[in-house]
Amino acid sequence: MRNLLIITVILILTGCTTKFAYKNLDWVASWYISDYVQLTEEQEAVVDEKLAAWLAWHKREELPRYLVDLNALTSDISQQRLNLEKLTFHVDAIKQHWQSIKTKLVPDLVLMSPLLSEQQVSYLFEKLDKKMWKSMRKLKRCWRLVLNNRKMTL
Repeated sequence: MRNLLIITVILILTGCTTKFAYKNLDWVASWYISDYVQLTEEQEAVVDEKLAAWLAWHKREELPRYLVDLNALTSDISQQRLNLEKLTFHVDAIKQHWQSIKTKLVPDLVLMSPLLSEQQVSYLFEKLDKKMWKSMRKLKRCWRLVLNNRKMTL
């Protein structure tokens, strides 16, 4: 009973945070982009226009799909039917959602790329490289932990 209460509170808090973040996604996205490239006012206007279109598409097309998949996952969990096969199915659905986003955004991003100066592009790739190496270090640490835990259990 205590675990159920904890899970319920976490889901409510996560839902509130998610709803807040989604309603402010245009601001959050601008803030995130600024970590990677400093845009001019003209560039920001183009990004804001595209972002509004992407968010409208996402709300109209993708959120209903998320709802269907989340209801299916919730059903599998509540009816204790979550096994490896079902979990794989749900993970594949998440991957498909990510693919839909990339399919929608990448062509627009490619068309917008000439708006960036060489300096902005260099800075962008420098930041992406740093993020990639940071992620690789984290992954390496995780694998070390996994391998060390396996050695301990053998």
